[in-house]
Amino acid sequence: RDFITTALGFSAWLGLAAATSILMGQAYGAKDVAAVTRAGITGFLAAIAVTSIAALGVGLFAKEVAQAYSRDSALIAVIVPGLVLAALFFVADGLQTVGANALRARGDVVVPTVTHVASYAVVMLPLGYVLALPAGMGLQGIVWSVIWASLLSAGLLLGRFAWLSLRAAR
Repeated sequence: RDFITTALGFSAWLGLAAATSILMGQAYGAKDVAAVTRAGITGFLAAIAVTSIAALGVGLFAKEVAQAYSRDSALIAVIVPGLVLAALFFVADGLQTVGANALRARGDVVVPTVTHVASYAVVMLPLGYVLALPAGMGLQGIVWSVIWASLLSAGLLLGRFAWLSLRAAR
């Protein structure tokens, strides 16, 4: 059930990412360095705003969201903490989605792919295993591994965008 709420949120971030990449692609094609940077920054700020509102809404109204999916009180008791925890990665997930699409729109297609593989296959999978099983955190350990992988991915992609923007401005 947490997946449905997260997937719906991801659709919003993906829409922001598509809009950002369209604006950036147009600016990149026109060789307008300032517009490329402006489109990227605008996309990142919009992602922060939208994902923060979504995270706050899901975090504050986790019980109501859970009740929209089920009336089973035992299930709701499991869903609510999962939703609150899942809301923690909304901002990082939105930023990494916009960041990957922004970089691709400016012709940088390899780095986003490598970043995602490194963050999710190399970091998230083993971390999820360790947190879920040996550390005994179960599902919460898996969600924490997604949070950390999303933060890593977002940070790497934002860093790459900043580096390319500074380099292009020279």
